[in-house]
Formats: sequence, C-alpha cells, structure tokens
Amino acid sequence: TSLLAHAINWCANNGIATLALEVRRTNTVAKNLYTKFGFETVGIRKNYYAAAIGREDAELMELQINL
Repeated sequence: TSLLAHAINWCANNGIATLALEVRRTNTVAKNLYTKFGFETVGIRKNYYAAAIGREDAELMELQINL
C-alpha cells in the first residue's frame, strides 16, 4: 500500500497524468488494492500470463491522476 501510494504521488509530482498496469484476472487481492486507489479496468489481454495449465488473461487497469 505504501509503495503504491508513493508511486502515485511521485507520478503526480512529476506531471504523469495516467498510470497503467496489468494484473492477473484471478489476483483478487491485487485488484482490490488497485481499485481502492482508484484504478479502473480498461481492457483485457487474452492469454497474457503463463499458468500451471495453459494461459491466463490479464486485466489492464488505469488510474487518471489529478495534476
């Protein structure tokens, strides 16, 4: 939580208006953290991650930072 808050603050202080990331669709802990900070799902990357059996999709998430 502290690291993400620091990254967002650093971006805001350095003129970065959008922060983007990818997360496994099944990683609910990480998705809940990102959502808590205001990230929104903006897309899906099909078969992005290797999984124990086959591949797993990634959710693309973005945060619009108020500068």
